Amino acid sequence: MHVPGESRLDQEHAQEPQTAPEPGPDHASAWLPAEFVHPLLVRFDEQTYLRPIRASDVDIDLVAVRANHEALRRQYGEAWDWPPERLSREADEADLARHADEAERHESFNYAILTGAEGTDDQRLLGCVYVDPPGPAHADGTPCEAEVSWWCTADAPASLASGLAEFVRGWIASEWPFTAPCAPFNGSAPTGPCAGVDPSRLFDRNPGCDAA
Repeated sequence: MHVPGESRLDQEHAQEPQTAPEPGPDHASAWLPAEFVHPLLVRFDEQTYLRPIRASDVDIDLVAVRANHEALRRQYGEAWDWPPERLSREADEADLARHADEAERHESFNYAILTGAEGTDDQRLLGCVYVDPPGPAHADGTPCEAEVSWWCTADAPASLASGLAEFVRGWIASEWPFTAPCAPFNGSAPTGPCAGVDPSRLFDRNPGCDAA
């Protein structure tokens, strides 16, 4: 469903980030500029990369979601009623196909965080990053341009667990056309330098605020 040639990732594991072809009129969406081209591949580090999720990721997605069900339910359950108590392979595959279709149409985006070469037994899904249409306005009344959230598995490498929030903030700032995104599902109770900060404004990247 994505651009031909993406599977070259297993042959060119260190290639540069890619972007999708120029979207046509049918891809235009009110929350994104008509000319926006969404990234197809972005590197977190030498071993870990992100790309739009696919229905064919179902088996590695099921492993990650089932193993982290309680944590994901705490993060997304109230708003999304996800993940369900019993997630079947068929239901998950259909859900991933929907995510892939929505990305093609620029309605929303689900990026799989992956390690290992494409299509091999070594490939694992370590989490996801979601970029969704705008949610409620920020606490100060200014608009939220997009809802961004992320999660990683409990057994993810320490570098990913500790660095994902900052990575996502930098990636959104450099590759996406938003100046005021919000992060309603990450950092719901900021502490330390972030204490007292509206959680939805964590994308403001206050230099003294390092919490996710």
